[in-house]
Amino acid sequence: MIWNPFKAKKERTLVFVCSANMTRSPFFEGYLKKVIRENPDPSLHDLNIISAGLNARNGGLVHPVIAHVAQLNGFYLGKHNTQRFNNKIARKADLVLTMETSHKEAILEKYPKLGGKVFTVKEFGNSNGGEIPLDIPDPTGQEVDDFREFVEDTVSETERILNILEIQGLP
Repeated sequence: MIWNPFKAKKERTLVFVCSANMTRSPFFEGYLKKVIRENPDPSLHDLNIISAGLNARNGGLVHPVIAHVAQLNGFYLGKHNTQRFNNKIARKADLVLTMETSHKEAILEKYPKLGGKVFTVKEFGNSNGGEIPLDIPDPTGQEVDDFREFVEDTVSETERILNILEIQGLP
């Protein structure tokens, strides 16, 4: 049987998690929402996509550089408010995709009931074992090329994640 975290629930929630919820996770959230809006498959349109940070300050704004990068990529993050990963989010989560292995470990330590639902973005559905780096580096404060690489990772990983979710029979 193929693993499908969304099978039994009507409201399906995918959570992207990083450290501060200011750069990586909101960009993944916004980009995936954009791709789904443009996708003709209606089964994806009711997927609730949110982001959070393990050390986020509630109500903060995204980093201004990533807001600009988002606009260059066809979506808007100006209304995003940072939020900390908490009990309420953990209860809603059907699938949690983290930017780093350390994020995954921290979530599973605090919320062991999420076992089987928490993966790094790069390990989710990946059959290459330990052959690839599992962390997505934080481009905040880095050079333009680091942001460019981050956007390329986001685009390729989002496409891969959507393919996995579609193959696993989202209703």
